[in-house]
Amino acid sequence: IAQHQKNLLDDNPSYNDGVANEFRVSPLATVSELTTTHSPEYVHRFLSGDQTESEQRNVGFPWSPSGVNRALSSVGGTVA
Repeated sequence: IAQHQKNLLDDNPSYNDGVANEFRVSPLATVSELTTTHSPEYVHRFLSGDQTESEQRNVGFPWSPSGVNRALSSVGGTVA
């Protein structure tokens, strides 16, 4: 890496491979947003960890509060 590129990276950590990036915290999806795609009953079960065995298998990983937050952040960032 050339010195001028190294200086640019050191001075601006959001600059990567010649592309400027701005990182923002994703807003969490709301129940209203989730129910545009899923039934209110399913959303409630997902948020509370009360999914059926079949629903849990479809998700593919064990329920946890951090998993819910990750899902809400992912959806919220996509919707935003």
